[in-house]
Amino acid sequence: MKLQRACMQGAADAGFAFFDLPQQSMPAVYRRLKVLGDERLRAFAKPLRTAHFLRKRIPSEPVVRALSLLGDSWLQLRDARRASDCTIAAHQGEIGPDFSGLASEVSARYRVCVARSADYLTWRYRQHYHLKYEIFTARRGTKLVAYAVVTDMDSYVDVLDLFGHDEPEVFADLLLGIAREFRSRGRPSLTLALHAPQSWAQLLTKAGFRERQAKPLIIHPFDDAGRSAATPAAAEWFLSYGDIDY
Repeated sequence: MKLQRACMQGAADAGFAFFDLPQQSMPAVYRRLKVLGDERLRAFAKPLRTAHFLRKRIPSEPVVRALSLLGDSWLQLRDARRASDCTIAAHQGEIGPDFSGLASEVSARYRVCVARSADYLTWRYRQHYHLKYEIFTARRGTKLVAYAVVTDMDSYVDVLDLFGHDEPEVFADLLLGIAREFRSRGRPSLTLALHAPQSWAQLLTKAGFRERQAKPLIIHPFDDAGRSAATPAAAEWFLSYGDIDY
């Protein structure tokens, strides 16, 4: 608590906002510091294959196989839609300046947003010391419109970052393209957690996601005098689960 209080005081002295995506026992620490408010990182999940979930409820493997054929066919049919004119593809090679350009164009919409420059994304996702990440892009011609950063955890696939211009149909196509890719690899589900405008929940629902239990989130701004300031509306902050420093 003393260490965390000192970190927050450093932010206050500089007039900065302080945010954290607390893990394990840290929410209890923030609760005792009286800064654990009502903000949450909203979590969503999308089933890709049904056998994994059916086995939890049905003891007969032949029945599971038969039902999963029907369930998987329905999921594939539902995800076959295309609504945008963008091309969805895995991004290979270096993260170029078009990612920095997209960050500059999009981040201005938010009061707080991690600076997603090409250098930062390369350090964060291409040069991680042990985790492997994949990047998928939505491009209109050669122009980068949106991207997603994904990690394959075998038992599920986690979309750690989803970022781009505010075009819901593009985001939906990007997520459905990712779903098709990892369904073909046999993964059972796709998960995503973020703090974004309310309209994002609607587009995720259209892409077949369902909301799950939210994750703790600390948003604590200070004014220039180092005093706690009122928390701005959720739409003014954009955070994703990939913003955790690990």
